[in-house]
Amino acid sequence: MDTSTEVNVAQADLGGHVDRVTGMYGPGYRGPCLNDGDPESVWRIDEGLLYPVEIDLSFYERRPALVSAVSLVLPPEASEAPLAVEVWVRGPADAGTHARVAARSLAPEPREQRLVFSPIEAGSVRLRILSGRSPERIALSEVKVFEAARPGYTSLQERHPEIAGWKNSPRQAAQFGLDWLSQAAPEWDAKNKCFGCHVQAQVLLGQAIGLKNGYVVDEESFALLERKIRGYQGLDGGQYDGSWFNGSLSATAFAATALASADERRGAAHDSNLQKAVSWLLPKEYPPGWYIADNEGFPIIQGHFQSTANVTATLVDAHRRTGEEKYRRAADRAVGWIAASDTQTTQDRMYKVVALARYGTPEQRRLIRPELEHLAAEQWKDGGWKERATMTGSNAYATGQVLYALKQAGASTHSGVFRRGVQYLIETQMRDGRAGMIGPWKAINTQSMRPSNFDPTMWAAIGLAGTYSPERTGGLQVLFESAHKPASRNVEIILDASGSMTAALGHSTRWKTALSVLEEVVRSLPAEFKVGLRTYGHRFASRSPQTCEDTELVVPPSPLDRKHLLDVARRLRPRGETPLVRSVLASPDDLKAVGGGSVILITDGEESCHGDLVAAAEKLRTSGVDVTLNIVGFTLTGKRVQADLDGLANSTGGRFYAAQDGNALARAVILSALQAVPFEVLDESGQVVASSETSVLGLELRSGNYRVVVHAPGQELSQGIRVEKDQDTVLKVSLEGERFVLASG
Repeated sequence: MDTSTEVNVAQADLGGHVDRVTGMYGPGYRGPCLNDGDPESVWRIDEGLLYPVEIDLSFYERRPALVSAVSLVLPPEASEAPLAVEVWVRGPADAGTHARVAARSLAPEPREQRLVFSPIEAGSVRLRILSGRSPERIALSEVKVFEAARPGYTSLQERHPEIAGWKNSPRQAAQFGLDWLSQAAPEWDAKNKCFGCHVQAQVLLGQAIGLKNGYVVDEESFALLERKIRGYQGLDGGQYDGSWFNGSLSATAFAATALASADERRGAAHDSNLQKAVSWLLPKEYPPGWYIADNEGFPIIQGHFQSTANVTATLVDAHRRTGEEKYRRAADRAVGWIAASDTQTTQDRMYKVVALARYGTPEQRRLIRPELEHLAAEQWKDGGWKERATMTGSNAYATGQVLYALKQAGASTHSGVFRRGVQYLIETQMRDGRAGMIGPWKAINTQSMRPSNFDPTMWAAIGLAGTYSPERTGGLQVLFESAHKPASRNVEIILDASGSMTAALGHSTRWKTALSVLEEVVRSLPAEFKVGLRTYGHRFASRSPQTCEDTELVVPPSPLDRKHLLDVARRLRPRGETPLVRSVLASPDDLKAVGGGSVILITDGEESCHGDLVAAAEKLRTSGVDVTLNIVGFTLTGKRVQADLDGLANSTGGRFYAAQDGNALARAVILSALQAVPFEVLDESGQVVASSETSVLGLELRSGNYRVVVHAPGQELSQGIRVEKDQDTVLKVSLEGERFVLASG
């Protein structure tokens, strides 16, 4: 008696999976055709056919199900159809051997034919094809496993309502990618018989990440790739050869990271291959801590961030295993170089974020946020990322890398930026079962001179598998909403050094007060800022014919050197007039080399050299350099001049701030440079569980109740929140007048 519910729990769109096909690594290339729900996509073996052929199928996240029937949809060609078949079942604990529950001979007709058996709880089902109509080829259109019903049994979908969202989900895409790689990597190795950085090493790393996060990974593929990596190590030392060059540091670093992942999975305490590789890598350091990317092959081997981050991972692992301080010191130097160096490509930023998130000091980890914001700003209109910002389009290679970096840094997977990136990968994955191409991503828009589907598929699979585990979380976004365009991390301060700055202010002067404020502001600027200083009115007296040309860039925009900048400012002496417009119009050229930025003009007077503020606004707009001008009017009281300066600032997306004393000046300058506001997240016991800065990326959090404490300049704001699974809770920090407010988004 058939007690099935007609729910096919082996169907791919319900989380079913073809775990293994005889003669393949995992399901092979065409294995997904067996459960894709498309009767016209046909699975077949037409080379090297040996009976019996076994096909193992599991259900959503390898959960057990009560099953009572298996149906086979035969192919249109009767000569390719199976003949004698058996159904075997393995218990729900996913251990032990299979037990046979049904057997029959199939009619040579292209229709659905069913094997029925008594309901049994199964962790997986094995179809054994004992013989076929042809000794040379065999084919099937579909295999279905039907769930049974009986009193007291709760169906798989009732136990896991999230199954309804499995189709076209990130986890399904990641699983398809891992399946394709499990077959493709061993085939590549057999054909090329050499070590490929993004083949054996990175595929094994992706498989390790998948296993850690609950994906199905073929154990034979994993074991073979590990054996191959060990076998390719140089006999006279620890080095590895790349697939087209010899004695490569980059290749050796890739191999070492893969071996460390394999050891972690096995719990291996000692690894002679890994130890030899680390010993070979250790003396290859270049002062002050970087490791060369040798024989660059874009985008696979590209830049010193990649090689240095990979070597860092191996050094940290070596220190953990041996306790030898030489490894820790070398790793610290490498992380220091990564923290201090400027990134150029998407891959640079990914490796910098991951290395600092894992191994950086608290101060170094502060440098992660600017890189994440840069990556968020570079997201392409289709939701993906490019290998370089100057390239014509995005691809799965760069997009997978960015998603992995965001996740490693704790960014919320529920933010708009993250979701758009994931959707790009889902939409661009190849899912043509009829062509046998389910799982890979194409190599498009790439710098590679030898495009291969390995690279985009490997990184897309890592990005997705490393992000989406069975544990469902929520997110928190704390956004900073400014009334003007957000400040840049490139800042130029224009300081008024005209004669009027010598006027008394309280027990001091305007100039001394401004210097004191400048010192406070410069010390509060983040270390990753690039800061320049321009001043006017300091070289010529008011009666000099040159006074209205007296503007000078005394510190070009460059990585923040607080001492140098303040030393230069203290040597200035107020003397002349106020060529405010001339100074402002010089700022685009000042900032051009660093890609534009924010200008903060501190002035105690209006334009006194006949500069045209209206014309200046138009010249700034058409300069070709993105400049945001914020003006701080120090002790200015005239309504007309304030309105004129406000109009000039607003024309660039900036703002005018009025300040009548030193405290107000300090606050105004800090607000004009403010790009983000720090905050902490406390759990119900009052413990800090996360700290960050306002961002569109947000934080990943477990569901629960929290309190968010925002540290705005001069204020502390607090609000209780509830984080739910699969949702982002949004708070917004905004400036209303001169006060900050915190409210739900």
